Amino acid sequence: MTMQALVVDDDPAIRSQVSDILQSMGHGCELATTQLEARQLLQSAKAFDYALLDLEIPFEQHRMPRIQNGENLLQEVLDHFGYLGSPVLIITGHGTGTAEIATRVMQAGAIDYVTKPLELTGPRTLDRAIESALTRRKSQRKQILREATRLENHGIVPNQPASGKAFDGGPLLFYDSRAELCGVKLITDQGAGLSLQILRALARKTAMRTFVRLSAEQLAQEAGALGGPPTVTSCIARLRKSAQQRLLRERGILCGLLDVIGHDHQGYFLREWIRIEEAATPARTIRNDGWNHRQHWFVNRLASGTHLPRTAIEKKFHVQKRTAQRDLTELRIQGIIEFVGTGVAGNYRLAGGEV
Repeated sequence: MTMQALVVDDDPAIRSQVSDILQSMGHGCELATTQLEARQLLQSAKAFDYALLDLEIPFEQHRMPRIQNGENLLQEVLDHFGYLGSPVLIITGHGTGTAEIATRVMQAGAIDYVTKPLELTGPRTLDRAIESALTRRKSQRKQILREATRLENHGIVPNQPASGKAFDGGPLLFYDSRAELCGVKLITDQGAGLSLQILRALARKTAMRTFVRLSAEQLAQEAGALGGPPTVTSCIARLRKSAQQRLLRERGILCGLLDVIGHDHQGYFLREWIRIEEAATPARTIRNDGWNHRQHWFVNRLASGTHLPRTAIEKKFHVQKRTAQRDLTELRIQGIIEFVGTGVAGNYRLAGGEV
């Protein structure tokens, strides 16, 4: 069966060149010059095995092209194809020398990009980029199905049949002491609460509205991980496996190990198809019995849903252990906070928090 591509570019010379390359590969294509034309093709009954999108395109004929139009179209195409659906490649003159744009479209879900003018030889030709993208997507699908089989062979049988439904994102819902992904309890924090703190740190967004990227060192510092970066790395590995196993067992959803928390040279990050939500919690009144500035800071952090060790005060305010202990003892006597866990692995949370 002939592979079919959706090609969107407002430059007739590029469209002609791309069409020639695809014909040489034995592929067919449908051509669009605007965002509106591409949208109409997506809404038709046509099926596409992959898409090639220019970024700087007009919304409709006789309008000015904008990069944002192309980025908006990218999101429409990704939503139409679905997660682990047909791959999308970007063809743009804005990749070389503009790493920010290239990084942004890759974070948004494009599998790869090639730059104009199209290379005629070498490792970055359009032909090779397409073949690589199709091979990678096929491999990703096989990996998820293999993992589902492996889990079932180890007795982790889904409550719903795993018939190949791939994880396509969903809400990550935060409670005071747990997090749920797609309605599945991902973690409960009966001890240090490090997993929840890491997830909350990764849930923040940048000014560009993408999830932050944090190194293991940064996460260890924010979460007060006593074991440092190795502890964070181990915790993230457990989170990944928990998401994979619980989604399969309780929802019959096939989730890859890197489908929730990704990693690149900048650090760890939540994948772009995760949607952050906060669970509604009853309003809580916390009395203030003459706290000092350190105690105010500590209680406010706990009220945001995080758990903290004693060392958080020591590091934040550069005070000795006995000073931090005195601050926390006063708060415990007042019934404001409580200690959960044991020994150095324990943390503080607001009193009466859910276990």
